[in-house]
Amino acid sequence: MYLLYKFITSLLEPLVYYHLKQRVKYGKEEKSRLTERFGIANQSRPQGFLLWCHAASVGEAQSLLSFINRVISENKEIQILVTSGTVTSAKMLKDKLPKQCIHQYYPADVPRWVNRFLNHWRPDLIVWMESELWPNMILAAEKREISKILLNARMSMSSFKKWGYAKSLVQRMLQSFQIVFAQTKMDEQKFIRLGAYNTRKIENLK
Repeated sequence: MYLLYKFITSLLEPLVYYHLKQRVKYGKEEKSRLTERFGIANQSRPQGFLLWCHAASVGEAQSLLSFINRVISENKEIQILVTSGTVTSAKMLKDKLPKQCIHQYYPADVPRWVNRFLNHWRPDLIVWMESELWPNMILAAEKREISKILLNARMSMSSFKKWGYAKSLVQRMLQSFQIVFAQTKMDEQKFIRLGAYNTRKIENLK
C-alpha cells in the first residue's frame, strides 16, 4: 500500500504545488516562506546533534514548547529544529521559541520534497507531537535509520476508523517509532490495535 501512496503523491506534485500557491491568496501560507513547504530550507543546518520536533498546529505547538524548554534545561547546548504546518502556529512559535531553535514550515508529503528536507537537515532524533502521521516522511526517516518518538499521542475515534482501512500502512508507520507515548489509556489501546509495538501512557503535556 505504501508504494501506491508514494506513487500517487509523486504524480500529484504539480497539483500540490498549485494548491499551496493558491493558499497564499487566503493567508493560509506565508508567501515569503512558501518554498519551505517544498522542502527548501532558508537556513543552514547547525553543527552537531540536531533534534527535530514537529507540531502540526497551535495546540500541539503549545505542548511542544513545554517539552523543548525541559530539554534545553537539561542540555543548554542542544540545537533544535522545530516544524509546524500553519501560519498561526509559526507566528506563535516565533515569539516563544528559545534562541537555539530554528523554525521551518513542514514540507508537504511529496516524496521529492521530503527527501530534499531530510537531505538538508539530517536530524539525529525526531519527536512528533500527538497524531501527525505522514507516510512519506515517516518511512523516509526510517530508511535513513533516524530514531523517532511519537509524543503526547492521541487518536480520535474517526481517525482510528479511517486508519483501519489502511492498517498495513499505519502499522508500518507506527512500528517505525521507537516508542509511542499516548495521552490516555484509551489512546494507547487504539495505537496498539493499529500496530504500535512499544507504547506508554503518560500525562497530557497540555
